[in-house]
Amino acid sequence: MLEYQIAVLMEAIAQRAFGDEIEAVWNADTDIEVGLASLRYALREAFECGRSVK
Repeated sequence: MLEYQIAVLMEAIAQRAFGDEIEAVWNADTDIEVGLASLRYALREAFECGRSVK
């Protein structure tokens, strides 16, 4: 159950951070390279997402 919750949370973070375009990549069986600026933005989105859940 925990693994499923983590997967759903990661998908929500990716969706918020990168928009609808991430859906095609997310569902593909491929590796994703993320630039440092994009990673920072995604982590900031994850932090905001976590704060809004509290």
